Amino acid sequence: MESNPLSPTGKRLLDHIEHAEQLAEQPRGDTFHVSGVAGGVYFAYEQLRNAANYTQQHLLLRAAIERYLHRAVYLPDKTAPKIADDLIVELTQARYLKNDSIPQTALRGINSLVAQYARFYTALTGQHNVPRAKASRWVYQTLSVAIERLIMPQTRIDAVIDTAYHHYLETIDSAAYSQADPYAFNAALYCALHRSLIKSDAATTRYYWLMTQSDQTVRPQGFIAACETIDMWFESPLTNKLVRVINKYGAPMRSLRELVVRHNASTDLLNDKPRLLAKLENVVVEQYDAIHSTTLTNLWRMVVFVALTKMLIGIAIEIPYDLFVYGSIAVVPLVLNLAFPPLYMATALFGIRRPGPGNTDTILSYAERILYETDKPLKYGMQKRPISGNLKTWFNVAYGITFLIPFALLVWGLIALGFGLVHGLIFFMFLSGVSFFRWRLIQAAREMDIIDRPQSLLTAIANFFHMPFVQLGHWLSDRYRQVNVITFILDIAIELPLKTSLRILRQWVSFVTDKHDQL
Repeated sequence: MESNPLSPTGKRLLDHIEHAEQLAEQPRGDTFHVSGVAGGVYFAYEQLRNAANYTQQHLLLRAAIERYLHRAVYLPDKTAPKIADDLIVELTQARYLKNDSIPQTALRGINSLVAQYARFYTALTGQHNVPRAKASRWVYQTLSVAIERLIMPQTRIDAVIDTAYHHYLETIDSAAYSQADPYAFNAALYCALHRSLIKSDAATTRYYWLMTQSDQTVRPQGFIAACETIDMWFESPLTNKLVRVINKYGAPMRSLRELVVRHNASTDLLNDKPRLLAKLENVVVEQYDAIHSTTLTNLWRMVVFVALTKMLIGIAIEIPYDLFVYGSIAVVPLVLNLAFPPLYMATALFGIRRPGPGNTDTILSYAERILYETDKPLKYGMQKRPISGNLKTWFNVAYGITFLIPFALLVWGLIALGFGLVHGLIFFMFLSGVSFFRWRLIQAAREMDIIDRPQSLLTAIANFFHMPFVQLGHWLSDRYRQVNVITFILDIAIELPLKTSLRILRQWVSFVTDKHDQL
């Protein structure tokens, strides 16, 4: 088999890998050592905190850094504190970082970044009249990603992001989205790429978009423009459409991401097509297993999250309500409200299955056309299903009517079981939320599917009954995602006093150790 010349996408990826290999050869210098005082307490708390807030595993470090910044850096104070030592100690104790892995130069860089973004905050709220809440969100989030990238460089992730972005710019026809000007389309595509391929949150996407704006990021005006762009487009309807396109055809690029990032693909491998495709086939099969395992882990985390949240609601609302209104606890509604949501979430296990060999062959075919010259260039787009205008109107009416049937049946069933208004509203809220998270989890388990799976009659009937609750859960999630009572309580009532006490304990141990050394 002859090795085809690299395509423009392949050449771009080759250049990035070459750059990453050069950076990996540079020495990192002396590293920072952390003692083990109270490390178990840090780790246990972070496990509890992460279970109470469903977050992608690769975003946990950034989120932990942001929480630390909120506690340790008061932005209106123009004197930026030197937090680097304490931050690295906390992250190492919580086992986000390996001990002796962070170079001393990174600590100086962290303090420099804090000072830089503190000045940004002053400029945003002063000369540019950005509201304090918005400026704080932008600065804390962007600073958290900047620190994460400083202590854990991701040059190969950066390579995949840039390569994939330019690939999709060439292969997705922007003319199909006539409502968007070129800048808006590019921003929406960038957000869609991060959401679909990298699973980034808005904070991470905002930082990367800022980096694409080159010298604009050093000026407050450029910072404001870039932040507002991501706020506008991260979850816009146009971005959602592009997410669906990338998701549908994303398996080959996800496989290349794993090959470059996890398996450290070299420039030699990229120039040897037969060897690359053989290696990529192994990577695809490994991804099937990894996604299956990760999905199961996320499933049980969600079960714990739902159970914790529901237990808190039961203790805080349902039991006091029953005692106040009825004088006794309504056992059946309480038990069903406590048990059903986590059990229903657990049934997602039956929707998690690995793709077949035909799917693997198709992924390899697409990956070959991405990286190498071919007479069949790729073009991505969602298939349009032709429906006449009159029929589409009647279909919408019929869909709206059938949408209400599952709700009506559920209301009838809850009344028959003795549910009151409060119990019923709580059941509806949790059923909708769990239905959405369950559906999203199953979709994540199928992100390596490039061949559509066949739909059985039983699946169609199940979709008829649960999709209305999925859509309601999606609506609730979009509007109330910031309201998480458990994480609020953990942050205010536990994390702040706990970590402040542990910090004082560490300093006390250091003080006593110094006294011993002086003897």
